[in-house]
Parts: sequence; structure tokens; C-alpha cells
Amino acid sequence: TVEEHVGFVAEARGSEGGAAAKAAAAVLDERGLARIAQRPCRELSFGMRQRVSLAAALVGPVEVVLLDETLNGLDPHAVRSARTALRGAAERGAAILMSTHLLGVAERMCDRILLMDKGKLVADRKGDELAALLQKGPSAVEDFYVGLIADEGPT
Repeated sequence: TVEEHVGFVAEARGSEGGAAAKAAAAVLDERGLARIAQRPCRELSFGMRQRVSLAAALVGPVEVVLLDETLNGLDPHAVRSARTALRGAAERGAAILMSTHLLGVAERMCDRILLMDKGKLVADRKGDELAALLQKGPSAVEDFYVGLIADEGPT
């Protein structure tokens, strides 16, 4: 079930028994997933499984959150909620590492952006460099990336 999955992750992070169950229940409630806690994960839609994965990534105190295309398949409300939750984790000291093809999402969420092409790092922007890039308007990171790889064609 959803509750068992998130509880398992809490236990893997060091919570024991009742503490893991409480941590799982708390994060499921915070993420608006308490109503599906007893459902088998295999019965969930792709978007709901993504939401459960994010809840598992955020269960208990976390130092590092590693996300791989976690925002794909989410409706706009769920994306906004995920951004808020990830921002909160970062404010509590967690490092958030996120891979995404949704560069607009990265623009709104990240304080450092690494751009890769064919497995190679092609740009690293943070701080003032990133701020200057973002000042260019919507889709600035996407436009920058496309300009970097324009000679190579689609990847």
C-alpha cells in the first residue's frame, strides 16, 4: 500500500516501528495523500504514483532529496504543491538535486542549473550568472540551452 511504501522509506532512513508509521502518516497528510494511504501503489495513476514518490522522498528529516523527472505527469496544482514542499525542505537545510526536461520548472525552482547534452555538462549557471540569464524573460534557460546545442540538432 501507499502507507507501507512511505513507511518503508521512513524505516530505511532510521525511523523505527511506530515512529516510521507516524512519519509516513504525517507526510501523506501534508501531501494530500491520506485518503489513498490504504490503496496498493500498482492501482494508482502515473500522476498519483509520482505524488507518492515525492512524499516518500520527503518523509522524515532529509538532508538530500534526489528527484528524477518527479514533476512529470502532475497536474498544475500538484506541481505547485510539489514546488512549495521542495522549497520548504530546502529552507530546512536539505539539498535538492532534480533532473528534469521541464526547463521552465527548473527556472522557477532552482538556484543553480546544470545543463547537459548527450551526457556531458555544457553549462553551469548559479548566483549572478543565473539571475542575469533569468532576467531575459520566460523560457530564458530553454532558449540558452537550445542556442548552446543548435549546431548539433535535436538530442
